[in-house]
Amino acid sequence: MKTHLSHIMPVWRASEILTRPIVHRIVRTLLSLRRNSNPNHPEDLTGELENLVDALFFKPLHEIVSSPLAGESPVPPGIEGAMNKWLKTRQLALDKATLIQFLVPTNVQPHSGSSGHMGLFDCFVYTLQGHSPSSSSSYYGGATGQLVLLPDVLIYLAVCKQYRDFQNEQVRIRAQAKDMKDGERVASGDHDKIIVTMSLLAYRMYDSYQKKGNVARDTVHRYMTDVHGENSYKEPKAQALLDQIFDDTIHAAGWLQKSISESTFCARILSTHIGRPHLLLDWMANLACAMIPPTEDIPLSISAFLETMEQKPRSLCDIYSLADNRIFEIKRRFHSMVQSKSEVIHGDPMGSAADCNENGPSSMSLEQPPESLNQPKQGISMKAFCRALSSENEELGHGGYMQESLAKLVFAGVASTSSSEQSGYDVDTEGKISYLTLFDVLKFGCTAVRKNKSMDESMDLPLLRFLYRVFQHDESSGNSSPWVVSDGGSPTDSKGVMTRFHVARMLVELMDLSDFRLERDSPRDIDSSPEDNIKIVRSLKDPLEESIIDVEECVLQGLMPPTESETSTVTLREIVDIVLNDTTVPNEMNFDEFCKWNETRFSEKGPPSRLGQLMLELRIVAGVLFGIPPTLASMEIALISELERRHRSRYPQTEVSRRGPRGTVWNIIDSAWFGDWTNLIKQASGTPADGNDGRGVKDSALVRGLRRISNTGLLSENGSLALRSDIRWKHDYDILPPMSWSALQAWYDGGPPIHRTVVKYISSSGTASPHAKTPRIMTENEIELHPLFISIYMCDAASRGEARPFQQNYQVSRVSPVGVLLVQLCRELEIDLSSARIWMLSIEPGAVEEKGGSPDWILDLDSSISDQRKKRGTTDSSKMSLLLEVKDDKTGLWPRGIDGKEWAFKKRPEEDRVVPEIGDGVVGLYNMGNTCYLNSPIQCISHTPIFREYFTSRAYLKDINTTNPLGYEGHLAQVTAILINSLWKRFGNQLSTTGHMKRITTPGSYAPVNSPALTPKTFRDSLAKFNDHFQGNEQHDAQEFLTFLLGGLSEDLNRIVEKPYIEAPDSDGRPDSELADIWWANHLKREMSIIVAFFTGQFKSLLTCRSCLYESARFEPYLYLQLPLPEDDHLAVSLILYARRGGGEPMKYCVRVHVDGTLGDVLIALAKVLVDEEIEEAAISNEKSEKAVVDIEQVYQDRAGDLAVVDMKDCYISKIAPKSWALRDLQNKDSGDLPLLHIFELDPISSSGAGGATEDQVLDKGSGNELNDGETNHAQKNVAFLAVSQRRSELITHDHLHPLGHRLIGVPLLIRVNNFSSCTGGALYDIIARKLRDFVPKSALRFLSESAMKSETQHVDESVTAETRTYTDTEEVSGGPVPRYGFRLRITTRDGKRCPSCPWYECCIGCLIHDNDKTTDVMDGDSIAVDWHFAVDVATSGFGMRPYAGDPVVSQTQPARARQAMFNFKSHRSCGTGERKGMHAGSVTLEDCLDAFAKEEKIPEAYCSRCKDFRVQTKRMSLWRLPPVVIIHLKRFQFTQHMRRKLRDLVVFPIEGLDLSRIMAEESIGSTKSEKDTPVNSNGALKSESAGEKQVDEDVDEPSETQSIKDDGRSEKLYDLYGVVHHQGALSGGHYVASLKSEIDGQWRLYNDAQIYEIHARDVVDSSAYILFYMRRDVRNAKLSDFWDVRDGAGVSEEEIDKMMKDKAGRCVIS
Repeated sequence: MKTHLSHIMPVWRASEILTRPIVHRIVRTLLSLRRNSNPNHPEDLTGELENLVDALFFKPLHEIVSSPLAGESPVPPGIEGAMNKWLKTRQLALDKATLIQFLVPTNVQPHSGSSGHMGLFDCFVYTLQGHSPSSSSSYYGGATGQLVLLPDVLIYLAVCKQYRDFQNEQVRIRAQAKDMKDGERVASGDHDKIIVTMSLLAYRMYDSYQKKGNVARDTVHRYMTDVHGENSYKEPKAQALLDQIFDDTIHAAGWLQKSISESTFCARILSTHIGRPHLLLDWMANLACAMIPPTEDIPLSISAFLETMEQKPRSLCDIYSLADNRIFEIKRRFHSMVQSKSEVIHGDPMGSAADCNENGPSSMSLEQPPESLNQPKQGISMKAFCRALSSENEELGHGGYMQESLAKLVFAGVASTSSSEQSGYDVDTEGKISYLTLFDVLKFGCTAVRKNKSMDESMDLPLLRFLYRVFQHDESSGNSSPWVVSDGGSPTDSKGVMTRFHVARMLVELMDLSDFRLERDSPRDIDSSPEDNIKIVRSLKDPLEESIIDVEECVLQGLMPPTESETSTVTLREIVDIVLNDTTVPNEMNFDEFCKWNETRFSEKGPPSRLGQLMLELRIVAGVLFGIPPTLASMEIALISELERRHRSRYPQTEVSRRGPRGTVWNIIDSAWFGDWTNLIKQASGTPADGNDGRGVKDSALVRGLRRISNTGLLSENGSLALRSDIRWKHDYDILPPMSWSALQAWYDGGPPIHRTVVKYISSSGTASPHAKTPRIMTENEIELHPLFISIYMCDAASRGEARPFQQNYQVSRVSPVGVLLVQLCRELEIDLSSARIWMLSIEPGAVEEKGGSPDWILDLDSSISDQRKKRGTTDSSKMSLLLEVKDDKTGLWPRGIDGKEWAFKKRPEEDRVVPEIGDGVVGLYNMGNTCYLNSPIQCISHTPIFREYFTSRAYLKDINTTNPLGYEGHLAQVTAILINSLWKRFGNQLSTTGHMKRITTPGSYAPVNSPALTPKTFRDSLAKFNDHFQGNEQHDAQEFLTFLLGGLSEDLNRIVEKPYIEAPDSDGRPDSELADIWWANHLKREMSIIVAFFTGQFKSLLTCRSCLYESARFEPYLYLQLPLPEDDHLAVSLILYARRGGGEPMKYCVRVHVDGTLGDVLIALAKVLVDEEIEEAAISNEKSEKAVVDIEQVYQDRAGDLAVVDMKDCYISKIAPKSWALRDLQNKDSGDLPLLHIFELDPISSSGAGGATEDQVLDKGSGNELNDGETNHAQKNVAFLAVSQRRSELITHDHLHPLGHRLIGVPLLIRVNNFSSCTGGALYDIIARKLRDFVPKSALRFLSESAMKSETQHVDESVTAETRTYTDTEEVSGGPVPRYGFRLRITTRDGKRCPSCPWYECCIGCLIHDNDKTTDVMDGDSIAVDWHFAVDVATSGFGMRPYAGDPVVSQTQPARARQAMFNFKSHRSCGTGERKGMHAGSVTLEDCLDAFAKEEKIPEAYCSRCKDFRVQTKRMSLWRLPPVVIIHLKRFQFTQHMRRKLRDLVVFPIEGLDLSRIMAEESIGSTKSEKDTPVNSNGALKSESAGEKQVDEDVDEPSETQSIKDDGRSEKLYDLYGVVHHQGALSGGHYVASLKSEIDGQWRLYNDAQIYEIHARDVVDSSAYILFYMRRDVRNAKLSDFWDVRDGAGVSEEEIDKMMKDKAGRCVIS
């Protein structure tokens, strides 16, 4: 058999060298790999194994007998077949990636990092591909994509093994023959042939670099550099060897690029080979021999542990092949059924909000730690579950899934199935499970419709197991069973079998389900007669088995055989006897008998299976209600077909009503996508591709090769769900029942959903249907494709008949009677149909009424809108508006009177107008994809009382400016008003969330609020139209959005019609009060709106010339205060301390160090915290502390000397960081943040080792990756630093020759060993075992017990021989007898992958440190790996890395789980989790930010009006006029030329009583007087100089109801907080939430998009606060009329502005 390398060695010879067991192992593993990698060919290949192995060992006669007369030997048929099928084809060929994974041990597999050897392994693969007989230009027949054949792999391994065996024999002979000279070669008959064979293989390896058919010396240099290290070819021995091989290529000028041929290379290798290790051959042979697997797949001792591990549960999504991103829709549908619990939850809701970053799937993690199951935040109650399964849903057009009694059984079955795998289930007072979690629903749904990839069984079997458990329940999820047991046994039987009682109840439920389906699938408008509605269970009696059953219907259901008896009824007892007739145990049915009964048929007329109908219902519940996609394409088409059948049955189609009766709802879907889905599903059904849905592939956009549904191409461009006018059926769109659309949308994602209704068909040319294939088919009813989309307003007694926004772009039929619309609206509002009527509005509310316009009129409920408008001569539907009028419940009067001419409620004056009844504002906003930046500011401004009143009272309609070129024609104001009104409307089914007793009484806890939520889609779409910057789904700055919103609203609501041009006035010696009024009046002449009145204040900017001291003041308006965070000369350094004292987890600390400090300063600061705590504890316990009587500074220094900062990577220590490192060098260049430091507390140096080195003495002498870089003196050598990492073995796959891998886990350790020169192996084991106790699970502590420490060390690990070198396949790595402490120690590299002593190509994973009384070979600075035994791995469930039963999704990668395994730490009070004083220590206050804002600033060059030249000046900012609401923006985001970062400093701001007088401008007499010379009174306020202005006493916190508000902006300076926008997370992403104080009950709540929580007021102040909303105290009880004149009229003139400013001594509205 010829292959690429068979000319070097025949295949049969290679197989003999490797031996049959090894060849058998290689072939068996390769066949397994082929079978598992190609699921479309799952044939059993075990029968081919022996024939294939025999084929590899077959010896052709012409290769054995060298005589020319020898012919071809006959080949046995089995061997010939194996050759033709496997060896002469590419059936077993491997590509490069697969070959390396299959053959190379994991610890030396190539990678892109340093010492990754990727180029070398590329050459290795090319060598196996063989030579080509073509010219040297294409010498290699191999190419990048060429495959490697199995025989060539065997030849390569055999050649290398033969050579290494020869070398080992040479070493053995030399050891015995002591008189042999150094250069003498041992005599051997075949040694020349062996060396030449190896040389031929090596030549091809070296030639693989340039692929020219020759080898140059420069090429060998490259190989030696990669294999032996940099400049290894320059060593004397290496140069001498290369000189002998390449002697004719030496030139006086150096090495030439002349190459040597294959024959020359082999001859010179043979001449230089003296029986000792050869530099060019041995590394290759050692690497290949390390690839040769042992004869056993996995050692027996390890296999036993692995079998135990594989029994551990895996994540649901992994078991059922569902990627994390495929469960978003499942979560959404689950949460739509959830009723939030009201219990108080301890924790930080804003901390969890930080995990809701929309840029990453971290917010979508479904991991449930077991301890969280006691009180889940969300769960589906039994009532909600049963309602969803048994109630009709007209919107989706279905009548329910099953009767309530069966739904309760299913609920109990779902809950009990999961509760058997999880502990801590929440139960009610009767001990019954009271809710379903997301895990429960996901497990049930996957059981029903997903394929378990780990179990080779039919799809029906798991569901049958579930039903078997369901029918064994004795109570319907907590409700006592009314059935009494007869003579068949007890319902409380616990044998795990179905008793007579269970069977009887099952039969009743199945019969009731049949009746339920028949009733609910019947047409809605047909009344069946009593004889047509015969139920199977005629009478339910007590006891249950005496119930009367209809015989005919029971036979049709296959529950009993056909009978010729004339009786029409039987008792249930007789049917139970039939069911239990063939059971093994009387009156009991086991699971096998249950399955057999399900499939047995009495006749061909019966159903295929008795439980088929119930199983179908459960699959529809899983696939449609919960949105879990089926694995099989055949199941998808089956479910969709069943849903369409039910829809046709419920809404029958006739010749004149081909789409069902009027009112039938259909969904529109893109025809191209639906056609692709139909064809793909039909092609895949019943084929091997049936189960390949691709939903297990993470981040894949395709499911079964299909992209998500997209209906956007069907829509017009007006922003609504109106369809294009030119679309055609079957060409552009198709129609689906709502349930079918709901299923496909859940399985494939996409949208938007477009529904249309069947109405009376009206055509301008006859009555032919647009969906008819020929125009001759006539119809009466048809789908209305193009309904109206209308804005609907509402009025009631609370609004006194005035319209307020209710619905926008509401879909209304053109031809259906208005009564249909009224029924829909009344259902949404949950009001009586007789209490509402609909008006057609002639003009949009708020618009200017045209002269001669038609009045509003009440719509006739029996006619369509189009007909009524035609009768009135109105055809334009582009600006149509409707008004829903609700009758007053108390008086029974219509708010607008009987005919609209005389309203029941007279209009009151504006100042006496009653505010309409509104809701409590506790309404969430759904996140539509990175829209948290929008949701949080909207919540804050909507909770601004007077501002909200301005929109809810419709006062804004009188101020809309449609001509302002800087505005948006009033559209921004309209959509904002609609959104605010929607947030504050009273929902019909909304429970009151205010007025109850406060549940949050202590900080650090929160309670979820069961509140409604809205989707601000219209507002978001309009925002994108107004400003291109907000288009798309990118994250934006909340402050940037707020600025745009308030600025745009101010322009849309600006009363100034024409803005005059006004120059900014100069001081000219005028008093500040006069000059400020001029500036303010000029601003009002250009902009007067509610935004100016409520949010706008006035700065005073004072420029002072340093030359002439001339002062020039400017008084500019501001919308918000942008406060800088003052630069701190100290840094907050977060660190984790790993204490040397046992008994506790690692502790996180936060210390403050100067910005110019070093790591040594950090250690000193930490030492102060530790020592001070110890002194305090000693004082409390009345113990005498030595630290109190010595120099405390020296104590700090000594304690810091026992601390070391390490550079910790993924579960290992890279190096000890020198104490001299500056903190500035460690800061992130983008964010300025310091990394989390890891500090180890070391054992103090003993007195005997007092001369030893401290770690900084050792490390400050050098740097790099070593723990000890500097040279130490003789006295220092008695102390050593060792880095310890933990390593566990794991099974990668059985399809590789080296199936075991090794992964670093948990917390690494840094230890300092005293008296190291005399440290034995056993002592080192004792030290490390003692250190590990605080960093392992509790279940591992028994392996580290004191009894193990006291045991003898020299005889513990007898399985370990004197050989210290270890390979991945070695049993003693993690198997064999359990060591003394459950682990073995090995010396490794820093990353724990290889041995630092052995050459990498020997594939050693670390030399063993023997647990005995002998001194070790460990050196100072070494890294040691703790290899845990599999017994410990099993006892600790993989150290927390293996999923548990309650883990539906593994959202973390294996490295992430490895980092978190066994890694928990507590937070010290210095981190902010302790007392408030501790959290505020070293923090920034809002007063500090205000002072930084008002701090004098030097301007290098500015124009001076007095000097008439540019001078150096100073600028100082202060506040002159304060608005009713101050918005404070904390400038956390900093952008410079070199850095962009987010400041995370904690800014402590007052919740009540913010005093802004500290930065209020002092009033100066004139511009020549310095501001600092102006006297002020004691509280910082200035006395007003304006005529008639009175000073307001600041001691009065609240004005009385009759007290007028002197809103000059300078009287009241105290503010109270009512809203905060928080930014969680990083600068580039993050998440926004809002904290708001309710004006109704004073409760603080956290608004996290759609989720709302009650929180404590003290939890509002945290380091994420970004935008603060403060309200002035004198306005918190004010009304809108106190600040704004609600009046009619267009605009305000300049004369009115001037008069307003002059009359400000009285009640001033805006001045």
